[in-house]
Amino acid sequence: MAVLANVQGMVEANYINCKPRYHLPSARCQQADPEALAFFIIKYSEYVNLSTQEIQNIFHERHIVVKNVPVKSYKWERESLSMLGSLTQHHEIQGLG
Repeated sequence: MAVLANVQGMVEANYINCKPRYHLPSARCQQADPEALAFFIIKYSEYVNLSTQEIQNIFHERHIVVKNVPVKSYKWERESLSMLGSLTQHHEIQGLG
């Protein structure tokens, strides 16, 4: 438990005003702030309206996290699994094979 307490303490040492940096407005501001997180957080609906230049400018300084990206739901069936790769080819997983 001491290790977990140490990890938690190190994480919380980087909080600003008792908040993780990704909860601060600077995490959503296009202009990089030295005190900001290394991630730029944006909703998908806003991201699709950014220009290529804006994306490149943000990515030059930070990683981009896009929230609420629409995804298609797939069923657990052959057609869906075949999108991952061949269903007839032998695959070795974690040394088992």
